[in-house]
Amino acid sequence: ICHTNNCPVGVASQREDLRKKFPGTPSDLVNFFLFIAEEVREEMAAMGYRTMDELIGRGDLLKQRDVPLEKTQNFDASFLTQYAGSSSMVSSERISQATHSNGPQLEDTIIADKDFQNAVETEGTFDITTDIINVDRAFGGRIGGHVAYRYGDNGFAGSININLNGSAGQSFGCFLVGGINVKLVGEGNDYVCKGMA
Repeated sequence: ICHTNNCPVGVASQREDLRKKFPGTPSDLVNFFLFIAEEVREEMAAMGYRTMDELIGRGDLLKQRDVPLEKTQNFDASFLTQYAGSSSMVSSERISQATHSNGPQLEDTIIADKDFQNAVETEGTFDITTDIINVDRAFGGRIGGHVAYRYGDNGFAGSININLNGSAGQSFGCFLVGGINVKLVGEGNDYVCKGMA
């Protein structure tokens, strides 16, 4: 719920009415996280490790607790407590690698369509019916940005009508602006239509 700016305890909100519910100060949160970091460092030192790079991927250091609960008595977490094997790279080196491409996305194809470009340029109408698959994540964001760059959130007087069939990826319909109409026949993953203008 915090990503919606509605944090009920006021910690992760910019809304003044909700922020009043948090009795602390920003420095209290900073101190809290510093204490967590210090405790993590102490635990790592007790285990003989200096860096997070030495711990990441080390499932063999985890142990399943023996807690007698009816709903978990048959759960075997041993697959989480096995060592995945050594890697030639540590986590911090993998993070610094260049971001890979997911290849061409459905939105790229639509934006490259001459009829789409003409509709945006002249505030005309563009209609398309096509399939979507779940690797088409955040569908609508690029199209919305393309239109908003020229007209803002609600200044586009044309009509972009996109009819889709299939299984949409995460954040389907995100950041759409006025004049873009998207219809999905199928299913959408989490965060459908977030951030629409």
